[in-house]
Amino acid sequence: MYAPFSRAYFEFVTYGGAAYAIAGHNGGEHNKVDRWTEKEGWVTMANYPQVMHRGCCVADEGNDRIYCMGGYYHRNAYQYIVSTNTWQSMSWDSSMYYSSYDIGCAIITNKGN
Repeated sequence: MYAPFSRAYFEFVTYGGAAYAIAGHNGGEHNKVDRWTEKEGWVTMANYPQVMHRGCCVADEGNDRIYCMGGYYHRNAYQYIVSTNTWQSMSWDSSMYYSSYDIGCAIITNKGN
């Protein structure tokens, strides 16, 4: 069984029956993404588009996405399309106005007008 390398300051998010370890720091920033399921154990997924640590990720199972943003020294936002194992930029100019790290993120669904 594959075991991902040790990392710190990574983003951890659950989606369906899987857990994702996204990017992080291991003597330097990296962009590795690993998924864990009870059936398959650890599996390497598509790399995050840049090296990053101390950012924020949130799962949106209703739209087949995991959204990630920020990170130490970074101002980018990306979406991971779970069904295709691909990453796409979320920003029209590929960056947020300010860099942000050690942040939280959430999805709030409007159930009214």
